[in-house]
Amino acid sequence: MNILDYHYGNKTIDEIKEKYLEYFAISELTVSTPFLYSRFKKINHRKPFSKKIKPFNFCLVGFGNESVKPIAPYRKNPSEAVYDDFIDYNTGEIHCGEQFWKNLKQIFWEYLNHPESKFDGNKGELQRKHIKAGKVTVIGKESSNLEESEILGLDDNSYQIFENLSLDKKKILSTRLKDALAVGISKNQLYRIKKKIRNNNFRPSRKTIQKLLKLLENF
Repeated sequence: MNILDYHYGNKTIDEIKEKYLEYFAISELTVSTPFLYSRFKKINHRKPFSKKIKPFNFCLVGFGNESVKPIAPYRKNPSEAVYDDFIDYNTGEIHCGEQFWKNLKQIFWEYLNHPESKFDGNKGELQRKHIKAGKVTVIGKESSNLEESEILGLDDNSYQIFENLSLDKKKILSTRLKDALAVGISKNQLYRIKKKIRNNNFRPSRKTIQKLLKLLENF
């Protein structure tokens, strides 16, 4: 509604700035993964058990300025977290200061002026971009942790990637033992892999796939 009010001249820039200036963009998130829990290690240090952030507790996630992504212990009034110690999700370091947190005024203008990634042009009727695919990688339909990825953003571990090894079976069959040992595949494991390929019963685990991908990179 505020975007339309601004577009049609019903509200000025100053009116919208004043409305959002004192509010911050903060979301609530469950500490549901080992990596997220590990980020609270420093802030938990030397605190009594009752005061520590524990698995499946709630925490607060803010939109950070610069390269900082603030996460903080849960509190009933989320705005108070802006003025207290918090953890940078990217590094695990402790920071403090309002300047690290984006307020809703900044979020509003960034959303209003963000570049359109799927179309060419800035105003009016935009033209769809034309792309040429250089490689096809099959991934899961959704993130393995949709809630965390939606709030904290996507990274290299957000999606399950499926690699098709069928074209590389000949290379696997010709793999030398010393090359297999270099990527953590034992002699017996290599023997079983080759046997399953010859019997058309090759369904490797995720861990084995990662080792084979590393092996085939240096083939």
